[in-house]
Amino acid sequence: MYMYNYFIFFGLISSLFYGMSIVIKKKILTDTNISSYSFSFVETFVSAIFGGLIVIIFNVNIFSDVYLTSILILCGFLYGVSLIFYYYALEKDDATRVSQLCSLEVVIVPIAAIIILQESLRVESVVGICLIISAILLLSLDKNTIFNTVKFAFIPIFIALILWTIEDILMKYTLDFVGFLFVYFWVRFSSFISLSIIFGSKRNTRNEVKKVYYKLPKKNLYIFLTASIISSFGLLFAVITYSLGPLSIASPLVSSYPIFVALFIYINYLYTGENIDKNISFYKQFTSSILFISGIIIIQYFTI
Repeated sequence: MYMYNYFIFFGLISSLFYGMSIVIKKKILTDTNISSYSFSFVETFVSAIFGGLIVIIFNVNIFSDVYLTSILILCGFLYGVSLIFYYYALEKDDATRVSQLCSLEVVIVPIAAIIILQESLRVESVVGICLIISAILLLSLDKNTIFNTVKFAFIPIFIALILWTIEDILMKYTLDFVGFLFVYFWVRFSSFISLSIIFGSKRNTRNEVKKVYYKLPKKNLYIFLTASIISSFGLLFAVITYSLGPLSIASPLVSSYPIFVALFIYINYLYTGENIDKNISFYKQFTSSILFISGIIIIQYFTI
């Protein structure tokens, strides 16, 4: 029971940080002309520095196992590439819809965990997953937005989901052998390197990065850097959660961040009067969140 409480705590903290960072980034993407590609590059740079500081502070030997390090470098490459598709979708579509489409990971990852890691999945988990899918469909199947959702959100997110699933399986595999700080560092560092290589092939890379510093208002720049650090904490707690329990349960727990996305969007609306997701009514957000929360609760409290 003691370990179970930590499992739930770290998973929810991870989701809280993810949700907060998504809302902040969506607001900046909406208010500025900074491209999603610049966003993903700069964030991985900030996160790589953050991961390096953690390694130095805790004196972790990051060169302890060449074989596992190679696997984690592959994880980082997959994660870095997935960010390109993820931020493109976030730039083009509503934050609530994109975050819930991302949560289809709670369907793909458990199935992969069952097939590859021989984990079990109880009936309650299936019920919870179905509720989560219902929440996603409620926001996605809108006759006024479905074309743009499929074109700008679903296809990029589907590609990102496949990459995340492979990455999660590889991370869980390595966590059976090494500590979470070792895993966290290599995933973040190699994701930055992978994006550096991808963007390095473009002539306008330097100009794209300069846009973030010179064209982003200083207030928004500081907010964006803060959001990147918050997102870095989100992944750190996600990796910790993966290390404490089965992936088929940890993934839905970590992927509950759409709850917090809807919450922070509503808080922003109360303070500023602005609905960040202009195409989604608060009624739909509320109903979808209830379905989503119900699914997460069932998965958390009836399957562990």
